[in-house]
Amino acid sequence: MSAVNVIVFCCGILLILSTKQISTYQCDITKGDCVADNKREEHYCKRTCFRKPESCNDHKGVDLFGKDQRYQCNCKYLSDCQFQILSKCKNGCLPGFKKPYCQKRKYHEFIKNESKTHSYLFSSDNKHAVKPLIIIPFRNTYRFSTVEIYSNFTDSTMNVTYPYNMECKLKPNANKTICTGDVKANQLYIYGKAGVYRIKLFGCPPQLYGKDCINECHCSRAESCHQITGKCKGDGCEDGWYGEKCDKRTYVNIAQGQTTQQTSIYGIKGTTVFHNGTCEKMNISMASDKAVDGNFDPGITHKSCASTDWGKDPYWQVMFDKPYTIYQLRIYNRMGIYRKYC
Repeated sequence: MSAVNVIVFCCGILLILSTKQISTYQCDITKGDCVADNKREEHYCKRTCFRKPESCNDHKGVDLFGKDQRYQCNCKYLSDCQFQILSKCKNGCLPGFKKPYCQKRKYHEFIKNESKTHSYLFSSDNKHAVKPLIIIPFRNTYRFSTVEIYSNFTDSTMNVTYPYNMECKLKPNANKTICTGDVKANQLYIYGKAGVYRIKLFGCPPQLYGKDCINECHCSRAESCHQITGKCKGDGCEDGWYGEKCDKRTYVNIAQGQTTQQTSIYGIKGTTVFHNGTCEKMNISMASDKAVDGNFDPGITHKSCASTDWGKDPYWQVMFDKPYTIYQLRIYNRMGIYRKYC
């Protein structure tokens, strides 16, 4: 391979590597349908599970962000969204999500409103204890990692018998049992001797894992990883990642932070972007350095891409601090741009 210190391309985000929604008419955001991963990809769910202010009707995915728009902002107010996994929502979350990052799902907030048997056990107001065996059907199939069971006395026999493969532990000095695992189910079986008066159910979106669901999965074909450990279950890691949790890079992005330039700058004469919870036309700078800032968000409305204005023979280039041996070049285009333009 040859050593180079200049790379030229026309649009998008640059990464240079160096060796080192079923029937959807019933889809209801208030009833947990939008955190049921088998439903949210359906056509009509896409209309109701993704927030878009009226001013943004011509702009898709204003509440989505990250590489391939894998993640969704669940802040109570869209104006709080900073479109980063580690950003906090200063005014709290949408119902059914846990502060401060608003990625961790609180399924009990949806199940408590169902008319199914024992759904009231998921309400914080409930005082009526039910003796196991307790079988609770759900409206949807949920992907969850933690079940918290609150009982009227300490019970070492309390456990989840379905879904399978959940490990239950009695919390010391408390009438509380915590069961953990990586499961999908549309019902819950609880066995024990004590009466159960409250249940909490938590889980992560498919592409995230960890205590607060703020660690990114890097599994092959964008598959989900284990919600607790982060391990990939199928064909290993996506290209460019390795390790038990696929959290180690096989490359160094030598373009990031380097000096860049382009023939012109799109947006300085005005373009529609997402700002303070709405879409409005603003004079912004989609400057060349946005292609090498490490932000993979492809949404032009989030002001995260570099772009030239329309014109003849546009180009973008990066100047390296020294010659490098390059083994791979990746260009991530902004949403809505077709290959024929690049």
